[in-house]
Amino acid sequence: MHSSPDNLFIGAPEEKIFFNAAGVAPLSVSASETIRIAMHDLACPDYNTLNLLFESYEKVRSDIAALINGAPKDIAFFHTCAAALSQVAFGLSQAKELSSENEVICFGSDYPSNVYPWVDACRRSGATLKLIDAEAGKHRTELLCEAITDSTKIVACSWVQYEAGEILDLEMLCDAAHRVGAWVVVDAIQGLGTIPFSLKDLPVDAVAGGGHKWLMGPLGQGFLWMSESLRSAIEPIMVGAMSYGTPDDKADITLSLKKGAAGLEPGSPMMLHVLGMGASLRRLLSLGIDEVYRHNLMLREELRLLLKDYGFDAVESSNSFISPILNVKASLTKVQRMSGHFNSHGVVHSVRGEGLRLAPHIYNSKSDVDRLAHILKGFV
Repeated sequence: MHSSPDNLFIGAPEEKIFFNAAGVAPLSVSASETIRIAMHDLACPDYNTLNLLFESYEKVRSDIAALINGAPKDIAFFHTCAAALSQVAFGLSQAKELSSENEVICFGSDYPSNVYPWVDACRRSGATLKLIDAEAGKHRTELLCEAITDSTKIVACSWVQYEAGEILDLEMLCDAAHRVGAWVVVDAIQGLGTIPFSLKDLPVDAVAGGGHKWLMGPLGQGFLWMSESLRSAIEPIMVGAMSYGTPDDKADITLSLKKGAAGLEPGSPMMLHVLGMGASLRRLLSLGIDEVYRHNLMLREELRLLLKDYGFDAVESSNSFISPILNVKASLTKVQRMSGHFNSHGVVHSVRGEGLRLAPHIYNSKSDVDRLAHILKGFV
């Protein structure tokens, strides 16, 4: 087991050093054990067992709501973050809330899952997709705000940029978008679980996330929160028994969709994934996201200073918001050589953009940085 500030938070082998929470984080011990127990229960799925599992599943809505300071009734589960974003994009075009008179704004360099749904939604609706280019020395929030016009219907963005961790000023962005009646749809997967987030302070219209990064849950689990105004404007892109009632109900075409976000969930729940994600999330919430953020920033700074000694310069944000994600650059050849050196010594990381991306999390400690320093001594 891997020693960490939270004492055995993950069950990863000791020979590995995991600095890839922004990619795929190790599954937490809490998640693994919860999934194991649920699998045992599903091996004998009697009425009482299923009821208890469904009750636990519903409690995870409250956990997500606590993470973002929202209401449980406004949380819907999807099989990925991309599926959650697609529900918003296609739900608006299907409801004819997007038309040839509207424009959708997003960064062309954003993560593909935050671009492709809007490409297709605009194609279906005739809306204009305005792709913004990043500019050196200019913060992304300013670029988005400057692009907003009276025709803007949607501003779609990542709260934390996936390559180098630049954080958008969502308060500033929402102020600019809401002045023209536009909705702000946020992919928050690279921040939730490591950076404090509150809907009371950040009045976005939709927040999508997923469990396999900073929340340390299983791959293939997403969720969505929407404001009442946005939720009432979209149509579900998939429906089933669970959208209207329970699996035991007969079909009744006079029924209306369930109220709240649960009406967007068409069938049997992703039980194991949701329960696993919920178990990890409760561990993080018990520590306090503020404390997790402080810890991760401390490790980020230790890593930055260490890699600077080897000629790698950090890509720094152009504003005061700092993410635990660290992207360090050098020549392409040097980045490739260092990545190969890391891989051969069990340092789990990513190559993003033109640099090495390291993303420490609560399961890491100063001892991991010390081990990395020892590994770097063999880099020539």
